[in-house]
Amino acid sequence: MARTEEPAAKAEEDADSRKVQSEAVNIDIRDSTLNVVPTCGGKVLMALSDAGLQYLVLYPALMGRVSNLQVNMMPKQQCRIGFSKQGSSLFLGETADSVCFDADGQQDQDLGVRAFHQGQRHGSAFEPGPNQCTISLFKDGRRVAKPQALPEELKGQALFPHISFRNVTVQMHFGPEPMAALPFKCRMIQDAAQADAVAVPAPDEDKKFEVVFPVGLPDEGTFDWLDGFLEKHPDYVELSDRKIIDWAVNSGLVKPKAASLKHCNDKPLLSFGVQALDELTPRKLLYTIAPLMPRNYIVMEVKSNLVKLERSTLLSRFTYPQYRKVAIVVAGEPPEEYKKRVHAVVLSEKQEKSDSEWKVRQVELERKKVIEAKQKELMEQRKAFEAVKKAADEALKAVLAEATKKAEEAAKEVKKAAKEAAKAAKEAAKEAAKEAAKAAGEEVEEEAEEAEEEEDVKMEEEEKKEEVVAEPKEDVKMEEVKEEPEEETEAPKAELDEEESKLWFLPRPVTDLDAATFNSTFTEFSLPEKDEDFHEIRYEWHNETETKEYMKSWMQAKKITTRVEELNPSEWFVQKLAEWQKVNQEWQLNQKQFCQDPLKRQASLVRAQREKLYAEKQVTDKRKAEGGEEEPAKTE
Repeated sequence: MARTEEPAAKAEEDADSRKVQSEAVNIDIRDSTLNVVPTCGGKVLMALSDAGLQYLVLYPALMGRVSNLQVNMMPKQQCRIGFSKQGSSLFLGETADSVCFDADGQQDQDLGVRAFHQGQRHGSAFEPGPNQCTISLFKDGRRVAKPQALPEELKGQALFPHISFRNVTVQMHFGPEPMAALPFKCRMIQDAAQADAVAVPAPDEDKKFEVVFPVGLPDEGTFDWLDGFLEKHPDYVELSDRKIIDWAVNSGLVKPKAASLKHCNDKPLLSFGVQALDELTPRKLLYTIAPLMPRNYIVMEVKSNLVKLERSTLLSRFTYPQYRKVAIVVAGEPPEEYKKRVHAVVLSEKQEKSDSEWKVRQVELERKKVIEAKQKELMEQRKAFEAVKKAADEALKAVLAEATKKAEEAAKEVKKAAKEAAKAAKEAAKEAAKEAAKAAGEEVEEEAEEAEEEEDVKMEEEEKKEEVVAEPKEDVKMEEVKEEPEEETEAPKAELDEEESKLWFLPRPVTDLDAATFNSTFTEFSLPEKDEDFHEIRYEWHNETETKEYMKSWMQAKKITTRVEELNPSEWFVQKLAEWQKVNQEWQLNQKQFCQDPLKRQASLVRAQREKLYAEKQVTDKRKAEGGEEEPAKTE
């Protein structure tokens, strides 16, 4: 990489004499993940590496817009350093709102950078200005990459120093003097000009923070409501299993699709291939350290927030006085604003599906057009070949016709000459006969010349008929005109049908609770009560009475259609069953002993025969007593 160095004299001339901002630079713990541990007054950042957190990347942010940030990395794992906009994602380099370099020698704009390692001092310098706006990386005071222009969406924005790391300890240096001298004059964060700095207010130590517990019914807009709440309140930190999964995915892990029946939104099943993460062990540690880091939290547990005992367990974790515990109940028919949002999402998904189908149709139409054009080209070639062949056949026919015509004309001339010669000979013979008869003094009888004349006329008509040649008639084939369908210039506009326009909640392919968990716990569902440890119970969609009525009707409907998992037999049934099993066991034992003794079996057969004869005798005696006829004895 080319290095740009400036002489000391020029650096002194370019020294910035503007007023220095007076705010102290520090780590803003509110804009960092929960596994960041700032020590030494925020100058050293360490990472929690227990319970699977060693696989997750840490994302702290600084307070203030600066020109130069320097860090000193200890052990090697992963580290990124750069700048981002305020309110951007904590995952540095994952969105267009940030730009960074990483320890592996990469830059998020695919520009080569040398890797940096333990013990080296690295600085990320930002040079503002209307014509420059570049970012550079320095290692031990030497530039390791050419200045890179900022993306257009970041120009003119207040950029904050941003660093992310995993399994490393990072020493932060804010200035006012750099740890490693640069080849030019550059202000550090603490020494930044007031005109170039945007200070973020420091957190109020006496401020009360909220811990929100959403209470909603499964598959009735729970997570959709959460997404809308976080959009309106981005300062709240979500505590849920899905947030841990997103954190792991943004840390570089690949999340495969879960196909188990136990997979649900509330407690998703994972298969990252890392046991600590697949068992979601970070959850316990996060719930332990979260109360120690004062922030606004929203605890998203669908089942636990509905079960009173589990709800009280979650509440007991946030016993510190700086927290205000709030239950937000979202149940029943949602308001029109929420319905409109649901309909907009459904319409958007439907439009996307329609657009994809339209694109497939366009590709198929283009393919058909190419095939038709190819077929048309082949037809044109075939027609040209047939035209050439037809022209050659016509030329051959013309030559043959001309030769035939000449031969016929020559034959006619010969025939005509022969006829004229015969006629002349006949006339000469006739004249000679006349002369001979005249000399003899006899009268000459004139033959009927009319018959000869008629014969000559017939011969001439036959010759004319032979000259008439019937011209062949060409069949005129009408080409069928195919009506081409009108081309769709744009995708059709999707519309909601009657059923979709009545939707209250978004249909999701994965349920909030798996069937077994729901069936075994839904009878324990309840809404928060005043005797619980809540500072406020806020009913979002309806008042308390209407919400409880809806909850009651919902529970009754579920009891009709839901399998009862906890149904067990009573103690009376268990006692009677044990007695029956004991008697049955004794009977089976006696039967086994009886089958094994031949004498007892023979005696049993004799006794059975006697009982049968006695029963028949009783029937016969009864019939005699009633005056009936005795039945004939049965022979065996």
